[in-house]
Amino acid sequence: AQVVWLETAAFGAGHIIFLMAAKSATAAVSEGPAPVNDEVQTYDCHISSGSCTGVNFRPSPFTGQGGRGLPFVKNGELLRGKVYDKGGSKFLKVDEIQREGAGKFQPVTGEQWMPFDGGLFNGGQWLHD
Repeated sequence: AQVVWLETAAFGAGHIIFLMAAKSATAAVSEGPAPVNDEVQTYDCHISSGSCTGVNFRPSPFTGQGGRGLPFVKNGELLRGKVYDKGGSKFLKVDEIQREGAGKFQPVTGEQWMPFDGGLFNGGQWLHD
């Protein structure tokens, strides 16, 4: 924002607003990680250990946004989306879910993510081929 102010100070306040808005739009287009590849993949979501009956969606590991507004994923439900990597850990950006007893996939609302692994003391592996 400081650079925008210095570049536009001589042109007046109207230009400051325009250039700041343009800078925000450009940043939004260039932000965000790329998936590991462009394949949409399907995974069975279930915990590998413990007695939990499912897991909640998670926010984006990159922005912290999302992960709300949908019921938890029950063991055995199917998730479909693209795989991302952050620091050697894999995450699925979920586009669709096939709920227990449903005959087809439905799009998810909002930004929903699922890590492949919950960790040793949190159900172990969550996403399975």
